Amino acid sequence: IKKAIDALPEDDYAQLRQWFSEKDWRKWDREIEADSGSGKLDFLVREALDDYEDLRCLREAKQEEKDSPTIGMAEVKKQIGRRSSRSSRFR
Repeated sequence: IKKAIDALPEDDYAQLRQWFSEKDWRKWDREIEADSGSGKLDFLVREALDDYEDLRCLREAKQEEKDSPTIGMAEVKKQIGRRSSRSSRFR
């Protein structure tokens, strides 16, 4: 097989590479679909939601701090960091 591939003209070799790449991506897509349907990727959804919530909380805290200074942004960031360390992605 290796010798046959090495002997291919450049255009044929490019077509083979394209075909093989597309075949790999189709296989990858099927695996992702199967893993998604089985719940194997649920941790990624939880992680994304946790990150979104952390950013939302930080934006709100920054706005509150801007509107009415209280504890300071260093403390806000520390509190967000504590919350993140307790999130589901670290369990």
